[in-house]
Amino acid sequence: MLPKNIKYVRLCSIVIITIIVMILINKYDTIIMDIKTGYKYGYGYTYRYQHNKDFTINKHTYRYVYEYKKQLLKHITDLLKNLNIRHVISNGCLIEYLRKKPIYHDDDLDIRFFVDDYHKWEKYYNDILKNGSNFAFEYNLNLGIRNPETQVRRGVQMKLIKFNNSENIITFPGMDIHADVVSNNVRYAKTTWIPYDIDYNNVTKIKFYCVDTYIPNDEDIHKVLKAEYGPNYMIPNTFHSITEKETNIPHDC
Repeated sequence: MLPKNIKYVRLCSIVIITIIVMILINKYDTIIMDIKTGYKYGYGYTYRYQHNKDFTINKHTYRYVYEYKKQLLKHITDLLKNLNIRHVISNGCLIEYLRKKPIYHDDDLDIRFFVDDYHKWEKYYNDILKNGSNFAFEYNLNLGIRNPETQVRRGVQMKLIKFNNSENIITFPGMDIHADVVSNNVRYAKTTWIPYDIDYNNVTKIKFYCVDTYIPNDEDIHKVLKAEYGPNYMIPNTFHSITEKETNIPHDC
């Protein structure tokens, strides 16, 4: 029989070595966060982004996601306005606006546009392609590689050409942050997008991420969100490992 103090020393040594190993393989933060958030929230919490699952949600990554989405939304809104393409924010973006609270794991933008305006987009995009690239430099937008026929069926996935780091924040270039710009009547058998049958001539102008943009009218909001998420779309079903106080986001627009 080993003395109790030796057993205790051995146990402590094993624990210390385990922690060191987890640190070395970059797992420590995840394990600790798992324990903390699991204790606090139980099932349904998350500390990973929807698309960037290799990145932990923390004040640094979220600030970058927020600022990137803010710039992306501004440039896309400017482009669609100048082309007279009727559009609204949708899905997670719309829910986040309505709840007045961040959905921290939502690391992309969702925008639906009126399919009757698609010919305006198609002309603009084809003119861009004539220049030998898919970059809209005047809007700082990478318009993706989908051809026009695929775009009308599956949408356009846009990113920034260059992130403007005027705030000198920590950046994460390895993250894939994009906007899905999709018609209200997508024609693709495997699509995850529901029809967005709203009145695009009766939308509401709002400010989201400090950007002037649009949402459906109240009646249409309830119709599309209920169809996609059920009647309890205002009630969060995912909890996060970060609080609004920790995010360090400037809310003054």
